[in-house]
Amino acid sequence: MWQPSYIMSFINFLRNWTLPVAIATGAAGYALFHLTTALDAVSDWYVLHNNLLLSVLNFLVLYFTFCKIDFRNMRPVPWHLHILMAQTFMGIVVLSGVLFLTGHPQWLVLGQAMLMCVISPSASAAAVVTGKLGGHLEQMITFTLLGNVLSAVLIPTMLPHVAAAGTEIGAWALGMKMLWKVVVVLLVPMLAAWLTRHVAPRVHEKIVATRNLSFYMWALCLMLVSGTAVKGVVDLWSETPLWLLLAVAFGSALACVVQFAVGKRLGGRTDHRIEAGQGLGQKNTTFAIWIAASFLHPLACLGPGCYILWQNLFNSWQIQRYEKSRR
Repeated sequence: MWQPSYIMSFINFLRNWTLPVAIATGAAGYALFHLTTALDAVSDWYVLHNNLLLSVLNFLVLYFTFCKIDFRNMRPVPWHLHILMAQTFMGIVVLSGVLFLTGHPQWLVLGQAMLMCVISPSASAAAVVTGKLGGHLEQMITFTLLGNVLSAVLIPTMLPHVAAAGTEIGAWALGMKMLWKVVVVLLVPMLAAWLTRHVAPRVHEKIVATRNLSFYMWALCLMLVSGTAVKGVVDLWSETPLWLLLAVAFGSALACVVQFAVGKRLGGRTDHRIEAGQGLGQKNTTFAIWIAASFLHPLACLGPGCYILWQNLFNSWQIQRYEKSRR
């Protein structure tokens, strides 16, 4: 069916810049509900169901992604070890800097924010971007599992040294809770995908034949997460000095650039730049915000909140560049 050129241009723009559009839509959606009193009832209802909706979307994103992989190819490879070691080393470096700043409360907030941007687990959606960039899905998913286990060790080990005053962290309990999240968030959709492949092969074939389904589902999830992140920034805005807000934004951007660059550099040694870059650079920011809000200074949430923007702008640029190279 013929479409006017401006409609096709708009559709192509959405395809190339899906992630920034999702972020902008989430921010605009928050502004709309925040400023329109007539929507208060809807807003109150959504707040109660936000976590459930995000959980369902995350499950579907991973389920559709896992349906496209061959589980027999899921095994550790050398770049996994390189990235795990790099994340551990960077976490130790940033932790050392945070401990040095313990006598400077505002700078300590910046250090905590950057620490969460470094030691947080790899995003489960990293596999979605890897697939869009033509990377190896099985290797990426294997690393996501390993990276989440590493974070379950690093976070309970490091946070007690920088936690907010009066906050008690049970390292063992927190580690077990994080590992349980790995089981629920990653292994359950993986099992569901495996069962679909073997029990309902026709359904599995239709899912595999549908292009970019998991990517657009993830964009919807990103839109909701972005709206929540903007709400958090707005809530903290009045009590945050502008220089500190800018410093946290810059620090999270620096952490994003360094992690993607180091990941790609290490992955390039074994011809896995895409996977290693996503493994070290793309973080589970929703989880990082929860950890920061629970155990660190409330303003530390701004770090992973800003990281959402930087990592998805970079991923959008990568996807746009990759799609252009294929034409």
